[in-house]
Amino acid sequence: MPKRLPATKLPIGLRKHRGQIIILALLYLFGIIFFMNTNPEELPLLALVVPFIYIFTVMYLTILLLCRLLAVKSAVFVSMVVSVFGVLLLVLGSLHQLTVRDVVISIALTCLLTWYVIRITGQRAG
Repeated sequence: MPKRLPATKLPIGLRKHRGQIIILALLYLFGIIFFMNTNPEELPLLALVVPFIYIFTVMYLTILLLCRLLAVKSAVFVSMVVSVFGVLLLVLGSLHQLTVRDVVISIALTCLLTWYVIRITGQRAG
């Protein structure tokens, strides 16, 4: 029978990133509260940018944490590319300018660019 860890012990990978996990949990909690209590129709035009900045930040930090847990060599770049394209899709969707073609093109570009950077980074390190 496998040995069980006590409930307070985290695996080594998660223990190393405990601070980032706590910050992400607080950001997600803040986002839930913010989006539940905010009506976009009542916000001034400049304040409409704030949710997109928040979404980019949370996506970036979440993907960065996942990349670091999976030991991706170019974690910062992968996180940046995926977050930018994710927010771009949200912006286009909110402007009602998003088509299926836009989604397919964005996903293809994101995958291609991410794969290329990981491959180039791996060749330099090796």
